[in-house]
Amino acid sequence: MTKLENELDNFERNKVDVFRFQGIDIGNISKIRIRQDDSGIGASWFLDKIIVANGSGQSFYFLHGKWLDKDNGISAEIEAQPNDGIASLPLIMYRVDVFTGDRRGAGTDAKVTIELYGDTGRSGPKILEGPGDCFERNKHDTFGIEIPEIGKLTKIRIGHDNSGFGASWFLDKVVITSEKTQEKWYFMLGDWLEGDHCEKELASCSEDGTPSLPLVKYQIDVTTGDRRGAGTDANVFIVLYGTAGDSGKKILDGPGNNFERKQTDVFGFECVDLGELKKIQIGHDNSGFGASWFLDKVVVTNQQSGTKWYFLCGRWLAKDEDDHSIVRELPASNEDGVASAPMVSYKVSVTTGDRRGAGTDANVFITLFGSEGDSGERQLEKPGNNFERNKTDIFGLECVALGELQRIIIRHDGSGVGAGWFLDKVVVEAGTGERWYFPCGRWLDVSEDDRQITREIGAVKEDVTTYLPLVNYRVTAITGDRLGAGTDATVYLTLYGEGEARSEEIRLENGSNFKRGGTDVFGVQSVYLGEKITKARIRLDPSGLASLSCAWFLDKIIVTCEKDQTTSYFLCGDWIGKKKSTMVREISASDKDGNTYAPMVTYTVTVNTGTCRGAGTDANVFIILFGKKSDSGKQPLEGPGNLFERGQKDVFQLKCVDLGEVKRIRIGHDGAGIGAGWFCDDVIVESSAGGKWVFPCRRWFDSHEGDKLIERELTVDGEPGPAMVNYLINVYTGKQRGSGTDANVTASIIGTQGRIDNVSLDNAKNNFETGQVDHFKVQSIDIGEIKQFVIGHDNSGLGPGWFLDRVLVEVEETKVRTMFPCNKWFDKGEDDGQIVRTLVPGTLYELRITTGSEKGSGTDSDIYVKLFGKKGSSQEILLKDSNNMNKFEAGQTDIFSLGQPDYGDIIAINVRSNDKGVGADWLIDRIEVANEATGVTTKVTCKFWLGKKKILENKFNLA
Repeated sequence: MTKLENELDNFERNKVDVFRFQGIDIGNISKIRIRQDDSGIGASWFLDKIIVANGSGQSFYFLHGKWLDKDNGISAEIEAQPNDGIASLPLIMYRVDVFTGDRRGAGTDAKVTIELYGDTGRSGPKILEGPGDCFERNKHDTFGIEIPEIGKLTKIRIGHDNSGFGASWFLDKVVITSEKTQEKWYFMLGDWLEGDHCEKELASCSEDGTPSLPLVKYQIDVTTGDRRGAGTDANVFIVLYGTAGDSGKKILDGPGNNFERKQTDVFGFECVDLGELKKIQIGHDNSGFGASWFLDKVVVTNQQSGTKWYFLCGRWLAKDEDDHSIVRELPASNEDGVASAPMVSYKVSVTTGDRRGAGTDANVFITLFGSEGDSGERQLEKPGNNFERNKTDIFGLECVALGELQRIIIRHDGSGVGAGWFLDKVVVEAGTGERWYFPCGRWLDVSEDDRQITREIGAVKEDVTTYLPLVNYRVTAITGDRLGAGTDATVYLTLYGEGEARSEEIRLENGSNFKRGGTDVFGVQSVYLGEKITKARIRLDPSGLASLSCAWFLDKIIVTCEKDQTTSYFLCGDWIGKKKSTMVREISASDKDGNTYAPMVTYTVTVNTGTCRGAGTDANVFIILFGKKSDSGKQPLEGPGNLFERGQKDVFQLKCVDLGEVKRIRIGHDGAGIGAGWFCDDVIVESSAGGKWVFPCRRWFDSHEGDKLIERELTVDGEPGPAMVNYLINVYTGKQRGSGTDANVTASIIGTQGRIDNVSLDNAKNNFETGQVDHFKVQSIDIGEIKQFVIGHDNSGLGPGWFLDRVLVEVEETKVRTMFPCNKWFDKGEDDGQIVRTLVPGTLYELRITTGSEKGSGTDSDIYVKLFGKKGSSQEILLKDSNNMNKFEAGQTDIFSLGQPDYGDIIAINVRSNDKGVGADWLIDRIEVANEATGVTTKVTCKFWLGKKKILENKFNLA
């Protein structure tokens, strides 16, 4: 292959390069192969043709007219042609005029490409770029494209790559002119190229046109109304609707503080001519503090034609006003007008009445109703302490003219302490001098009058007296002489006079009142109740008190009117508030004083606490004595010292009316404190009026013991609970190295008739040492046949891990013994990691294996056994802990204690060796298994080798 080169600048556009070289004569040339090496910048090469002439004057023509480049190949084989010809079409220049539209943000900085389609071909994509900023709003850019002639243009594809900030582009039109023929083609769009639609195909037109409408400037004048709180800080928007379309949503925003009360704000924006405006939509986004807005009107002006349209509103755009809408559609009008009525100032005078507790700290609201509308609810507020007793507060309200006032609604929200309010009257004056009176004279209080906190009051033209004046009454309250007769509850008194006259509910307080046997005197005020008080109503409010401190034994109440010095007596002599249903007592008046209750009797109550473990309690114990005549009521058994301790006798004295013969009692506790459970042996009751009664018990008062009751009824000489039993607990710690523990060990015994929980196994000795047996005694009521034994430790101390061999529990009185095999570690780092286990009854099997005395009889292999009894069989057991240091030596007897479930007497045993270690063969001479529960021993003399001839396992029958 020959390299074509000379000293000139070769292969330039539209240039002919001539090269000469010598070679052997190859005859007629049929084809050539030519290539370029794709080196350098701009390596692509458009080869038109090659002409080769030989020394005899003969020429060969190789027509190509194609690119040699990476896309089309950098080499080509070209067949020879008999004649010269045209290999590629000539280039024609097309002028491309691009018109960007007149829209806000119409320009683009993205890369714009165009492709021309003709009836004989297409141009391929061409980038439109030039000096300066191209494609700016309302700008005309001109570009040149040189391509082979493609005939008449039918369409173009134009778009951009969406790059840069603000890539969206409003393209008005494209005009393309052939420089050769001066023929023009028009491509109309008048639309946006943006987002997923940043490229479009446009068909050619033969005539120019206007693809997008021109913009028109509109001025928007917005007037906020003259109402309290009319302005808004929310974001306001508007949409104009005309015969030629709508403007889309436009935000009304400008410098300064817009949309303030009674203010007109001016805004402007551009959009296509909308024609005759028909309506607007205006609203806000309810953002900011105080978003509610009272819009008076909007005026829109077409600044090109000068035409004005008026949109009258005069309404709230608010979530809490009017119809709660924040967007309104307003129809157009050709004339201006008044959108909202003028404002009027009203003076509102509110007089609080002269009653105890008449004032309020709650929030007060009022609504005025007139012949021409209402004011809407307004809060009555101003600096200072408003709505105090016997005080008049004056407030100003501004609202549209309401005409003749007809009624008001006044209320409070019940907030604050003591929200109840006694309203005397309300007086309203208009700025014109008119005055209206709204008499009330009632409580707005959830606990007074009709318990309403809202009043609707009609207007009157003259002032009137709304309530009666107060007079003074002296109230004497005498508390009776009974145990617990006093009360810490709040006491309220209501007095009833002749007809419908009655006092308010009066709170009786003057310090520390209502003590047993005490007399308390109170001065109270009320409306005059007449010459005779007919009844008294007493109510206790126990809020925040324990039930025992609420009840009150009231002897009597004496009421004297200081106006006419008349006295009324209200004799009670009974409890108020013993139950929730008796917190209120009504007592009819008596003309004379008198005795109201019987004298007291002393009852001595002796309580014997049992001697069993944990019998004592720190809970609060109470008793009720039931006699033929009455009962004592619930009486706490309390006194100095530490009461109700194990094995202790406690004596109490109760004073109450004579109950007669005591046949039964109710005794119990409240479950308070740690270890509240209590074991009571019996209760003895003696009366100072004569009589002694014994109430056997011998039962637990414990939510975790027995029948789980903490309160019982006992009868004279009744049946006591079950007898007490002593349980002897023997704990066998294993013999393995490190078996002992210094942790705290606890146990629970579970039987068919009850359970003994969380017994601390501690007898002041050094317990649970390796190979040691520890003995403990627990006293309890009989829990029946023992089914489970739960034992564990708290993992405390150094090296708390513990190997428990077994536990033996014996009932001292019956000698019944129950074995609980274990043979496991209680260690978080051993075995299964448990430190608490539930054991079930089993037995102890003593296994004796004697090794033969012949030389080599012993073994170092691990030996496993499986026991077969009359009741079942065991799992395979590894024989670890022998009485000998080295197990299974010649002539030696090894003894193993195997705590297991009770399989009955053992009738067979399977023995297996793992054949490990040096000298693994083993001669078994004799096997014995003793059942500790039955005392039966079964045995076999076998003389059997394990390991010889690879017999590693054998089952032996025992007799």
